[in-house]
Order: sequence, then C-alpha cells, then structure tokens
Amino acid sequence: MTIYTNVNEFCSAVMAHKGADPSMISVEARKPRSPSPTNGTRWAARHIHPPPPPTEFKVGTWGQGEQRKRLIKSIMVEKGVYLLSLWGGEDKVSGARKNAMDSIRVGDTLRMPDYKDGIEYVGHVETLPISLTRKTLASEYQDVWKVAWGNEGPDERDIHFRVLKVSWGCTPLTPETEKDLKKLVKNGGKCTRQCGTIIKLI
Repeated sequence: MTIYTNVNEFCSAVMAHKGADPSMISVEARKPRSPSPTNGTRWAARHIHPPPPPTEFKVGTWGQGEQRKRLIKSIMVEKGVYLLSLWGGEDKVSGARKNAMDSIRVGDTLRMPDYKDGIEYVGHVETLPISLTRKTLASEYQDVWKVAWGNEGPDERDIHFRVLKVSWGCTPLTPETEKDLKKLVKNGGKCTRQCGTIIKLI
C-alpha cells in the first residue's frame, strides 16, 4: 500500500488514476466556501420589528374661558405648532403630563376639538417636543402669550414650555367623532382618561 506524506501527493495520485491532469489540482481549490455575505443581512431583516402604528391623542390648550381657548387653538394651527407647559404648580413638573408628552412620536396624530364651533383640528406630529424659554415663548408666540395671560405672562415659576411642529388640518365634528373625543372607552368613546392636557385615544 502506498503511503502519502502530504495532500498534494494524494490528490495527484487520485487524479492520475482517473486520467486527469495532476497539475490542475490545487489545495487552494479545495478550500471550503466562505459564508455568504448576505446571510447576516437576511437574518437581521427577519428579526427587525416594524415600528408601532401611529397613536392618536386628544389635546387641549391654555386659556381661561372657551373663547380664549378657541383663539389659541386657531393661532397654533395657523403657526403649525402645538404648545404646552409641563408645569404642575409650585416648582414641580406634572408627571402625568410629562409622561403623556414623552409617549408622543413623530407621525402620531393630535386631535384638538372645538365643540362650540363643531370642528376639530387634526394634526400630524413632525418633530419631537422642543424646549422653549419664557423669552422665546414671549417673542415667537406673542399672540398666544397675550391671549392666554395678557401682558403679565404666565406664572414666573413656569419655565417648562414645549413646542411640537405639527401639520394641521380642520374637519367638521360628527356625532360619532364627538363621542370619540368626549367619552371614555367603556362608554363607547376613545378616551383612556377623562381629564388631561394630552389624552391617549384607543
């Protein structure tokens, strides 16, 4: 029995026995195939979770009395923004309001009803909330400032203003959409809470 001392000798002998040209055999040609470069991409694609669907929120605004609130809503719609404050009194931030604001994502829908005029403003969120200083609020949104608080402005302790860029539209309220915005889920509406500046809708 012939003993071969290396792979090249063994391959040459086998190929010679089969009538092949031993010079055509190379150890390099017998290297195992490397993994496909697309395998990792395919695996990642199968395990990427799609983003959650957009969420709807009912939102309110500042102002004492419905007339002032309606005016502020129309100004925000005209400017393409939604303004709010996280101040919860004294020197505190409202935890409920902050948590609600933090759950808003780009692409979500804001619904801001005006029940007296029978309309609702429907907006699509274009940016995450951005902090506003009192100075910026007074200069860039002076019309809102004056309607909401007059020349004196908001409480000096309120320094927690936010603004979101929103693409607004206007649509008539129907009996069904008004019920959605006024009633809790258990009563046939869409509201998860009865009161709040930002209320998630189901």
